[in-house]
Amino acid sequence: MGVVKMNDRTMTWVEKVNGFFSLPMMVALKNGMVRLMPFTIIGSIFILLGNFPIAGWSDIMSGIFGPEWKVPISQVQYATSDMLGLLMVFFISYEYAKVEEVEPMACASISLACFLILIPGFVTNGEGVIIQDAIPKSWIGGNGTCTAIVVAILMSWIYCKILKKNIVIRLPESVPANVASSFVALIPAEHA
Repeated sequence: MGVVKMNDRTMTWVEKVNGFFSLPMMVALKNGMVRLMPFTIIGSIFILLGNFPIAGWSDIMSGIFGPEWKVPISQVQYATSDMLGLLMVFFISYEYAKVEEVEPMACASISLACFLILIPGFVTNGEGVIIQDAIPKSWIGGNGTCTAIVVAILMSWIYCKILKKNIVIRLPESVPANVASSFVALIPAEHA
């Protein structure tokens, strides 16, 4: 067999694609999604356990664990799959800050706060009554994933740009480092 040679056009295209996937936002997106995998896998396992596609599965489980056997399984589902948007915005922002070599926890926390600001602060029950001061699970779960990705990348980018331009509050050296670092994140948080 002979060696297959790529022509110059193909190599140029491959280099452009590699360049795109090397951008900080793409690296952060990839690494953030990898961090999300354990939550997705665990949530999927418990969804499968609660809805196993075998006739009589529910009766078997009710006979072993009682009629409320799905309650703990649903709780795991709520804590994983129904919170994908929240986890996604946090992990992608965290990874973006790591790529940009800035403090990742502050960046992720600010992005998460911005994501929560965008979510409506009320839910409507089945009777049409509006319940104030509640976070709709639909927006923090699967329905909010596209918004989570956009918010994570945009807020992280703004946060990192402001920090890189050194637009921060500086405190005297006598101030403890953990207190001073909180003030460093104050101006980027205000603009993000």
